[in-house]
Amino acid sequence: MELEKPPALRTGDKIGIVAPSMHSISDEAVQNGIATLQELGFRVEMGPTVHSKYRNSTAVVEDRGGGPKWSR
Repeated sequence: MELEKPPALRTGDKIGIVAPSMHSISDEAVQNGIATLQELGFRVEMGPTVHSKYRNSTAVVEDRGGGPKWSR
């Protein structure tokens, strides 16, 4: 089976940030990462559970199971 590579990202492309399981330890680190991506020319869209916290996870199972559908 031959490895198939996706097309390279280009300036202006959208990058979606998701947190399907563990919540972010540092909101500052998330913001720094977003700023870096934007400085590189990418559009950044945050998923609905990136900053949420529910016990030791990002959200209840029903809320985190949506995956990247929110960014379409």
